[in-house]
Amino acid sequence: MTTVVRADRPAVDGDGAGTVDTDAYSRATMLIASAAVVLIGSDLRVAYGATAALAAAVLLFPLWLPVLREHAFATLITGLAALSAVAGLILSELSSVDHAISATQRLQAIGLLGSGVAAFGLILWARSVMPLPRIAVLYGAGALVSALAHGELDWTYNLAVPTTFLALGVVEHRRTGVVPAVAVLTLGVVGIAQGARGYFGVCVLATVLTLWQLRPRRPDARMQARDRWFPLALVVGLGFAVYLLVGSLAARGVPGDAAQRRAVARIEATGSSIAGGRPEWAATRELVELSPGGFGVGVVPNWSDRIAGETGLASIDVDASGYADDYMFGTTFELHSVTADLWARFGWVGVAVAGAIALALIRSLSFLLGARQAPTFLIFACVLALWYVLFGPMYGNWLDVCVALGMALVPVGATLTRRRAAAPPAT
Repeated sequence: MTTVVRADRPAVDGDGAGTVDTDAYSRATMLIASAAVVLIGSDLRVAYGATAALAAAVLLFPLWLPVLREHAFATLITGLAALSAVAGLILSELSSVDHAISATQRLQAIGLLGSGVAAFGLILWARSVMPLPRIAVLYGAGALVSALAHGELDWTYNLAVPTTFLALGVVEHRRTGVVPAVAVLTLGVVGIAQGARGYFGVCVLATVLTLWQLRPRRPDARMQARDRWFPLALVVGLGFAVYLLVGSLAARGVPGDAAQRRAVARIEATGSSIAGGRPEWAATRELVELSPGGFGVGVVPNWSDRIAGETGLASIDVDASGYADDYMFGTTFELHSVTADLWARFGWVGVAVAGAIALALIRSLSFLLGARQAPTFLIFACVLALWYVLFGPMYGNWLDVCVALGMALVPVGATLTRRRAAAPPAT
């Protein structure tokens, strides 16, 4: 095929002799970006916790780095992540005095951290060359195909989230308004039938916020200014209400008697549906008292760490000795929270990463809701990511958090750019 020469784009080889076909360049860029998003969704682990997305990000570094630098939060979070890797190595050396260090676990922790940042950067870049609903479809399709290929057919843990991205991306590519709200609520009902109470809660919250965006606009300038910040309070309030709803469903035996007995026992022991709902936080509290600065990457929990963690669990009358020994304090710290896992591996710099991500997600979601520009799949992604920041294990949910961050930050940046361009010049 003969390359069409035009005068509207510099030649690839930079010799100034001609230009390449802009349409061909755009198609190639679109194809590469699409493949990158599918690769991110597949979560293909290549070595030591790193995913294929990290390798792709290294190869495509010149493409996504300029896009990353356009957003203050993106630069801040990436910088903190790099600093946390250094902090994790320093902490592990300090912990080596009385802890065993696993070189494999050390590489896995840093590889996982870097893979999330790579996915974040690639999603930001992909959003600059294709519509956001297409990214949701490609990401969901990649994750769904990967789950099916590996025979991971559990709805709650493997199929629910990718199916939601895929379905909502397809729906919102053509329709907006009530239809996506009905779609996500229907998926939530399917989830609760399968025992996915947390997923159901996220779907309910996404439904309510989607419908809230459909209210009539107010011409009053003061009310419009209030609408920029009111969604923040709405998200927090509704999120707390949905959390209590999910806890109530568990205590009432939805979807099963075993879940009911566990939920009631924990709530009665703690006197709180919040503490009883996530007992790992009680173990984390004891670990923070034992080692306030964190432990470091690759550190293997010792006897004192296990005793401290089990003491925290026992303080809320939770007997999880097997779970604690085999999972929470086995070959590494698994505290069932992205924030807590970041603290254990990377210290307070890791906590700063989690805080910056949470702040960026909340700010972006609030801004988009106030502008009535938040797609339902984006609301779902942000709420789910905020849940994972508090209550999701880093190994399984770090990628979801970083993808949601990439999806959320770009629309906000684009909106702000358009508003600045439309603003009258200063006098």
